[in-house]
Amino acid sequence: MKINNPFEDSIFQPQEDHKRLNECVLYPGHLEKLNRLITSEKSKIRNHGKTLMVSSPEAGHGKSHLIAKALTDTASRNLILEFQINKIEHFSLDELLRLAIQSLYKKTSTNSPVRNLFASLICDLIKKGIVPVANISSATEALKRHNIRMLDFKDEKSLIAKWFKGNINALFPHLIESMINLTGLSKESCDFWIKTLYECELEKPESVLKNIIPLQEKEALYRLEDFDAIFLRDQSLILIFDHMDSLFGDQQKGLKVAQLISKIDNSQLSTVTIFAINDDLWHSCFKESIPSALRDRINETNLRLNGINLESARNLIRTRINLSGQDSATAEAIIRGINLEKTFYFDPNEVSPSIRSVLRAASSQWQEMENQREQLHESSNPSKASLLNDDSSTISSITEMMKSVNKRSQLRIEPNTPDKASENLELPFENIEHSAPDSVKDFVQHRNELYSSGQSLFDIEALRYTLEIAGKRSPIIEYKELKIDQITSATSWLSYDTEFIFGFEPPEQIDYWKRVIRNSEKSKAKKSKIIAFAYPESKSFNDSIKDKINVIDLSRAELASLAAGNTVIQESDNEGKIFSEIAPELDSIWKRITRSA
Repeated sequence: MKINNPFEDSIFQPQEDHKRLNECVLYPGHLEKLNRLITSEKSKIRNHGKTLMVSSPEAGHGKSHLIAKALTDTASRNLILEFQINKIEHFSLDELLRLAIQSLYKKTSTNSPVRNLFASLICDLIKKGIVPVANISSATEALKRHNIRMLDFKDEKSLIAKWFKGNINALFPHLIESMINLTGLSKESCDFWIKTLYECELEKPESVLKNIIPLQEKEALYRLEDFDAIFLRDQSLILIFDHMDSLFGDQQKGLKVAQLISKIDNSQLSTVTIFAINDDLWHSCFKESIPSALRDRINETNLRLNGINLESARNLIRTRINLSGQDSATAEAIIRGINLEKTFYFDPNEVSPSIRSVLRAASSQWQEMENQREQLHESSNPSKASLLNDDSSTISSITEMMKSVNKRSQLRIEPNTPDKASENLELPFENIEHSAPDSVKDFVQHRNELYSSGQSLFDIEALRYTLEIAGKRSPIIEYKELKIDQITSATSWLSYDTEFIFGFEPPEQIDYWKRVIRNSEKSKAKKSKIIAFAYPESKSFNDSIKDKINVIDLSRAELASLAAGNTVIQESDNEGKIFSEIAPELDSIWKRITRSA
């Protein structure tokens, strides 16, 4: 069964990624600080707002994930409002008020702030005898425990709700009086809130609010302070400004956002405003276009995300793999495959890798491993295709692995020829790019010189060495040396249920090849295949042997490439890096190996 790539989605979606959110902490230090700042506001800084900035060099560093994780951890103590920038026109306190009112009507089976309020008011009227009931204690207890169902004004079967709607005009002045006593608000405020909330219970809140004339900033602020007093006695109001990319370059809107945040901070509201932003948006929209006082206020407390550390990156990959149902070995193979440790050996002046860059590297590695798995599965099944069919459409798993390492531009340069003696010799090689690494240019020069030299080019050690490096670098291959006798050896690639054994002795060494065949027959893998190499000057294999092995006839061009690659790698001080750079130039050889396999 094919498993979906667990790294394919590199953009965090708080509403969809609950498991990912709960299972993985990417910035533990920042999370602890953010939690502390959020939870301390209500108790320590009553009637005062505070802005927290969460910034990063660019998108994909985990701002939204960090904020969502902090808010999840503190959800019971907060009311969270997120400004959807695309839906806001004026960035006014009136728009904030409407957003706050709509938040009261989010669907939930366990809590309804509005019905809790109405239940409290009706209970007060019951106790005063204004609402007659047979048993005061049982009636009030029922309203407190079951108000979500009992005060559903859209449910015609709810007797209490039906009675309430039928007597609303008579109850209205009494409700106002009870609310004044409960909250300490003015008669004007209570009138506004009871009327607005009741209408929103009867109709869709969006429709009701749309018909309310926009309030002036001063009046809207009063109503927001009312909101705090009514619904946020034990909670903090958390305002989120995130996903603001649509503001890019719009300094006028940037100023409006900054002014709104300043109004909130300077009000009597007990709020925490979280302002998440990338450097490019900050510079294009805020830094140079808003007054220094506003800039300093917004930027006063800045949680800076400069990239995750190595351990967090490992945990991220392991978590994604675990949630996909895969075993830990797969996670470790991906970590090795993308050379994660090396990724974090960066200049101290540079930022650490972003979360998104780690996920995308892991995604590419996952897909690469899946391709290799499918290709090796096909190659181990004789029914799929002829073993020696050079027209096979099978793409070598090794080719794909190495091609993914070295993405280059499409600009090309002519290969260098070694000397004037070979100028007229047509070389059978593709050109390389202008931007190719120096190692590739050195490889091309060596290869062309060897091809043009006229000398025999078969180098068994170069071939053996190349296969060793390729096998050791593949995350899905277990590489090992097989001792055939006291002097000779072979190379083994074990991948899933198939073992590929490469022999290196000449065809006339019949005893050697018989031992290789016996070794293959003893393989613990479900399938075992033997691959041998021939060249233009070599002899043919004995009939008793060639029927049991796959022979790859290497051309002079392929021999020149192998020898040149061996030279360049051996002369370097970083064989892995150099091999990755020149691997795409060995494309034909990888294809030959896979086709024969």
